[in-house]
This record gives sequence, structure tokens and C-alpha cells, in this order.
Amino acid sequence: MSSSAVSRLFRLPRLAQLVSRRGMSSSVATAGSSPVDTAIGLTAFMITFLVPSGYILANLEEYKKRD
Repeated sequence: MSSSAVSRLFRLPRLAQLVSRRGMSSSVATAGSSPVDTAIGLTAFMITFLVPSGYILANLEEYKKRD
């Protein structure tokens, strides 16, 4: 990469032009998610939230003993 290319990247007007809206969409998605995708997502959320809270509740007496 030449020094002129680097200097072009750091100029403020150029930074505003580098943002691309190509991947953005304002319409509703037409394809839904499959039941397998839904099951995987729900399982991941349940594991993320319920396992740590279940561990804390199962060991609550140990936490109470710490003074």
C-alpha cells in the first residue's frame, strides 16, 4: 500500500464515502427460519441464561456462608 493510499484513508471526507449501504435493507424478510434454526436458537438462549442462574441457585447456601 503506497503512502498516498494511506493518506486517502485518513481524510475525513473520504471516510464518509467508505460506508457502503449495499447490505442494508428496509423491507421485511421474505424467507423465514426453519424449525431446526429456531430450536437451535432457543436452545442456545436457554443454555446461556438458565445454566448460570441454575448453578447460582443450586449453590446458594455456599454463597450465603461467605462473609
